[in-house]
Amino acid sequence: ALRYAVLPTLSLRTSWSYNFRPPTFNELYFLNYGTRTLQPERSHSFDVGVVSRPFSWLSIDLDAFAIFTTNLIVSVPVSPVITSAQNVGSARSLGLELTSRGSWFNGRLIAQWSYTLQHVTDETSRPGLDGTMIPYAVPELASLMVQWDDAVWNGSLTWTYTGYRYAQAGGEYTSLMQPFAVVGAQIGVHVKGLSTRADVRIQVDNLFDASYQVIRGFPMPGRVVRLATSIARDPSGWPSL
Repeated sequence: ALRYAVLPTLSLRTSWSYNFRPPTFNELYFLNYGTRTLQPERSHSFDVGVVSRPFSWLSIDLDAFAIFTTNLIVSVPVSPVITSAQNVGSARSLGLELTSRGSWFNGRLIAQWSYTLQHVTDETSRPGLDGTMIPYAVPELASLMVQWDDAVWNGSLTWTYTGYRYAQAGGEYTSLMQPFAVVGAQIGVHVKGLSTRADVRIQVDNLFDASYQVIRGFPMPGRVVRLATSIARDPSGWPSL
Protein backbone atom coordinates (compact mmCIF):
# COMPACT_ATOMS: atom_id res chain seq x y z
CA ALA A 1 0.00 0.00 0.00
CA LEU A 2 1.10 3.57 -0.72
CA ARG A 3 -0.25 6.89 0.51
CA TYR A 4 0.73 10.39 -0.60
CA ALA A 5 -0.38 13.63 1.09
CA VAL A 6 -1.15 16.17 -1.64
CA LEU A 7 -2.35 18.70 0.95
CA PRO A 8 -2.75 18.57 4.73
CA THR A 9 -6.44 17.83 4.12
CA LEU A 10 -6.13 15.66 0.98
CA SER A 11 -4.32 12.35 0.38
CA LEU A 12 -4.10 9.80 -2.41
CA ARG A 13 -3.72 6.09 -1.71
CA THR A 14 -3.43 2.83 -3.57
CA SER A 15 -3.08 -0.80 -2.48
CA TRP A 16 -2.80 -4.38 -3.70
CA SER A 17 -3.46 -7.54 -1.74
CA TYR A 18 -3.46 -11.27 -2.38
CA ASN A 19 -6.17 -13.13 -0.49
CA PHE A 20 -6.75 -16.79 0.36
CA ARG A 21 -9.90 -18.20 1.98
CA PRO A 22 -10.45 -21.92 2.60
CA PRO A 23 -14.03 -23.23 2.68
CA THR A 24 -15.74 -23.12 6.07
CA PHE A 25 -16.91 -26.26 7.86
CA ASN A 26 -20.54 -25.55 6.86
CA GLU A 27 -19.58 -24.96 3.22
CA LEU A 28 -17.90 -28.36 3.20
CA TYR A 29 -20.12 -30.57 5.35
CA PHE A 30 -23.45 -28.94 6.31
CA LEU A 31 -26.35 -31.27 5.43
CA ASN A 32 -27.82 -30.57 1.97
CA TYR A 33 -25.61 -27.47 1.61
CA GLY A 34 -21.96 -28.43 1.98
CA THR A 35 -19.82 -29.64 -0.93
CA ARG A 36 -16.78 -31.68 0.07
CA THR A 37 -14.91 -30.97 -3.20
CA LEU A 38 -14.87 -27.18 -2.78
CA GLN A 39 -11.59 -25.45 -3.61
CA PRO A 40 -10.23 -22.45 -1.62
CA GLU A 41 -10.89 -18.96 -2.91
CA ARG A 42 -7.88 -16.98 -4.13
CA SER A 43 -8.01 -13.37 -5.25
CA HIS A 44 -6.03 -10.27 -6.18
CA SER A 45 -7.47 -6.96 -4.96
CA PHE A 46 -6.55 -3.52 -6.31
CA ASP A 47 -7.68 -0.23 -4.79
CA VAL A 48 -7.17 3.45 -5.68
CA GLY A 49 -8.68 6.17 -3.55
CA VAL A 50 -8.83 9.70 -2.24
CA VAL A 51 -9.00 10.67 1.45
CA SER A 52 -10.24 14.15 2.27
CA ARG A 53 -10.72 15.94 5.58
CA PRO A 54 -12.31 19.29 4.66
CA PHE A 55 -13.22 20.04 8.30
CA SER A 56 -11.86 18.84 11.62
CA TRP A 57 -15.13 17.01 12.26
CA LEU A 58 -15.60 15.43 8.80
CA SER A 59 -13.65 12.91 6.69
CA ILE A 60 -14.58 11.60 3.24
CA ASP A 61 -13.12 8.54 1.49
CA LEU A 62 -13.69 7.66 -2.16
CA ASP A 63 -12.26 4.40 -3.52
CA ALA A 64 -12.33 2.52 -6.80
CA PHE A 65 -11.60 -1.20 -6.55
CA ALA A 66 -11.13 -4.28 -8.68
CA ILE A 67 -11.08 -7.85 -7.36
CA PHE A 68 -10.18 -10.87 -9.50
CA THR A 69 -11.13 -14.16 -7.84
CA THR A 70 -10.61 -17.79 -8.77
CA ASN A 71 -12.83 -20.50 -7.26
CA LEU A 72 -15.20 -17.97 -5.68
CA ILE A 73 -17.50 -19.79 -3.22
CA VAL A 74 -21.17 -18.90 -3.70
CA SER A 75 -24.55 -20.30 -2.65
CA VAL A 76 -26.48 -21.67 -5.62
CA PRO A 77 -30.03 -23.12 -5.52
CA VAL A 78 -30.08 -26.65 -6.92
CA SER A 79 -33.79 -27.27 -6.24
CA PRO A 80 -36.76 -25.27 -4.89
CA VAL A 81 -35.77 -26.23 -1.33
CA ILE A 82 -32.02 -26.92 -1.45
CA THR A 83 -29.14 -24.46 -1.81
CA SER A 84 -25.59 -25.72 -2.30
CA ALA A 85 -22.13 -24.17 -1.89
CA GLN A 86 -20.28 -24.18 -5.22
CA ASN A 87 -17.15 -22.74 -6.80
CA VAL A 88 -17.20 -20.21 -9.63
CA GLY A 89 -13.97 -20.75 -11.57
CA SER A 90 -13.29 -17.07 -12.26
CA ALA A 91 -15.09 -13.93 -11.10
CA ARG A 92 -14.46 -10.20 -11.44
CA SER A 93 -15.69 -7.38 -9.21
CA LEU A 94 -15.41 -3.72 -10.22
CA GLY A 95 -16.80 -0.96 -8.04
CA LEU A 96 -16.79 2.36 -6.24
CA GLU A 97 -17.16 2.99 -2.50
CA LEU A 98 -17.92 6.28 -0.77
CA THR A 99 -17.62 6.64 3.01
CA SER A 100 -18.07 9.77 5.12
CA ARG A 101 -17.61 10.09 8.88
CA GLY A 102 -18.49 12.90 11.25
CA SER A 103 -17.68 13.44 14.92
CA TRP A 104 -19.07 16.12 17.24
CA PHE A 105 -19.08 17.01 20.97
CA ASN A 106 -15.59 15.62 21.59
CA GLY A 107 -16.44 12.30 19.98
CA ARG A 108 -19.63 11.65 21.92
CA LEU A 109 -21.73 11.91 18.74
CA ILE A 110 -20.55 9.94 15.70
CA ALA A 111 -22.23 9.46 12.32
CA GLN A 112 -21.09 7.39 9.34
CA TRP A 113 -22.52 6.94 5.86
CA SER A 114 -21.28 4.44 3.28
CA TYR A 115 -22.38 3.60 -0.24
CA THR A 116 -21.03 0.88 -2.54
CA LEU A 117 -21.75 0.37 -6.22
CA GLN A 118 -20.24 -2.78 -7.72
CA HIS A 119 -20.53 -5.17 -10.65
CA VAL A 120 -19.61 -8.80 -9.88
CA THR A 121 -19.59 -11.06 -12.94
CA ASP A 122 -18.83 -14.63 -13.93
CA GLU A 123 -15.73 -14.71 -16.15
CA THR A 124 -15.35 -18.46 -16.74
CA SER A 125 -16.20 -18.24 -20.49
CA ARG A 126 -19.14 -20.59 -20.11
CA PRO A 127 -21.85 -20.11 -22.77
CA GLY A 128 -24.91 -18.35 -21.34
CA LEU A 129 -23.13 -17.47 -18.07
CA ASP A 130 -20.04 -15.51 -19.11
CA GLY A 131 -20.41 -11.87 -18.13
CA THR A 132 -23.58 -12.43 -16.07
CA MET A 133 -23.91 -11.49 -12.41
CA ILE A 134 -22.74 -13.90 -9.73
CA PRO A 135 -25.68 -15.32 -7.70
CA TYR A 136 -26.43 -13.21 -4.59
CA ALA A 137 -23.81 -10.59 -5.51
CA VAL A 138 -25.38 -7.23 -4.61
CA PRO A 139 -24.71 -4.33 -7.02
CA GLU A 140 -25.77 -1.63 -4.56
CA LEU A 141 -25.22 -1.39 -0.80
CA ALA A 142 -25.73 1.52 1.58
CA SER A 143 -25.63 2.04 5.34
CA LEU A 144 -26.05 4.82 7.87
CA MET A 145 -25.05 4.78 11.54
CA VAL A 146 -25.58 7.44 14.20
CA GLN A 147 -24.21 6.84 17.71
CA TRP A 148 -24.17 8.76 20.99
CA ASP A 149 -21.99 7.66 23.90
CA ASP A 150 -21.21 9.72 27.03
CA ALA A 151 -20.45 8.99 30.66
CA VAL A 152 -24.04 7.92 31.38
CA TRP A 153 -26.04 7.27 28.20
CA ASN A 154 -25.35 5.46 24.97
CA GLY A 155 -27.52 4.78 21.98
CA SER A 156 -27.36 4.13 18.27
CA LEU A 157 -29.52 3.97 15.18
CA THR A 158 -28.51 1.98 12.08
CA TRP A 159 -30.01 1.67 8.62
CA THR A 160 -28.78 -0.79 5.99
CA TYR A 161 -29.92 -1.13 2.40
CA THR A 162 -29.31 -4.16 0.17
CA GLY A 163 -30.13 -3.79 -3.51
CA TYR A 164 -31.53 -6.29 -5.98
CA ARG A 165 -29.61 -9.49 -6.77
CA TYR A 166 -30.15 -12.78 -8.57
CA ALA A 167 -30.69 -16.09 -6.82
CA GLN A 168 -29.38 -18.10 -9.76
CA ALA A 169 -26.63 -17.80 -12.34
CA GLY A 170 -27.51 -16.36 -15.72
CA GLY A 171 -29.32 -13.22 -14.57
CA GLU A 172 -32.81 -14.49 -15.39
CA TYR A 173 -35.67 -12.21 -14.33
CA THR A 174 -37.43 -15.13 -12.63
CA SER A 175 -34.58 -15.37 -10.10
CA LEU A 176 -34.52 -11.62 -9.32
CA MET A 177 -34.78 -10.82 -5.61
CA GLN A 178 -36.16 -7.51 -4.40
CA PRO A 179 -34.08 -4.94 -2.46
CA PHE A 180 -34.70 -4.41 1.24
CA ALA A 181 -33.79 -2.03 4.06
CA VAL A 182 -33.46 -2.89 7.76
CA VAL A 183 -33.36 -0.49 10.71
CA GLY A 184 -31.88 -1.28 14.12
CA ALA A 185 -31.75 0.76 17.33
CA GLN A 186 -30.44 0.50 20.84
CA ILE A 187 -30.32 2.61 23.98
CA GLY A 188 -28.40 1.94 27.17
CA VAL A 189 -27.04 3.37 30.37
CA HIS A 190 -23.63 3.12 32.08
CA VAL A 191 -23.76 2.48 35.83
CA LYS A 192 -20.57 2.82 37.86
CA GLY A 193 -20.11 1.60 41.43
CA LEU A 194 -17.16 1.75 43.82
CA SER A 195 -15.40 -1.20 42.23
CA THR A 196 -17.71 -2.34 39.42
CA ARG A 197 -19.21 -0.91 36.27
CA ALA A 198 -22.31 -2.15 34.49
CA ASP A 199 -23.95 -1.55 31.13
CA VAL A 200 -27.67 -2.11 30.59
CA ARG A 201 -29.16 -1.70 27.13
CA ILE A 202 -32.28 -2.44 25.12
CA GLN A 203 -31.61 -3.47 21.53
CA VAL A 204 -34.18 -3.75 18.74
CA ASP A 205 -33.27 -5.54 15.51
CA ASN A 206 -35.43 -4.98 12.41
CA LEU A 207 -37.25 -2.12 14.13
CA PHE A 208 -39.98 -1.78 11.49
CA ASP A 209 -40.52 -5.54 11.12
CA ALA A 210 -39.44 -5.63 7.46
CA SER A 211 -40.08 -8.84 5.53
CA TYR A 212 -37.01 -9.90 3.54
CA GLN A 213 -34.84 -12.80 2.45
CA VAL A 214 -31.06 -12.95 2.12
CA ILE A 215 -31.19 -16.45 0.58
CA ARG A 216 -34.30 -17.26 -1.46
CA GLY A 217 -36.71 -19.50 0.44
CA PHE A 218 -35.34 -18.61 3.88
CA PRO A 219 -37.23 -15.62 5.39
CA MET A 220 -35.25 -13.64 7.95
CA PRO A 221 -36.60 -12.93 11.47
CA GLY A 222 -38.92 -10.00 12.05
CA ARG A 223 -38.61 -7.53 14.89
CA VAL A 224 -36.48 -8.83 17.77
CA VAL A 225 -36.13 -7.05 21.13
CA ARG A 226 -33.25 -7.88 23.47
CA LEU A 227 -32.31 -6.76 26.96
CA ALA A 228 -28.59 -7.07 27.59
CA THR A 229 -26.52 -6.42 30.70
CA SER A 230 -22.84 -6.70 31.48
CA ILE A 231 -20.95 -6.23 34.75
CA ALA A 232 -17.20 -5.87 35.08
CA ARG A 233 -14.72 -5.02 37.81
CA ASP A 234 -13.50 -1.43 37.52
CA PRO A 235 -9.70 -1.41 38.07
CA SER A 236 -9.82 2.27 39.06
CA GLY A 237 -11.89 1.32 42.11
CA TRP A 238 -9.60 -1.44 43.37
CA PRO A 239 -7.61 -0.77 46.53
CA SER A 240 -3.96 0.02 45.90
CA LEU A 241 -1.31 -2.49 46.98
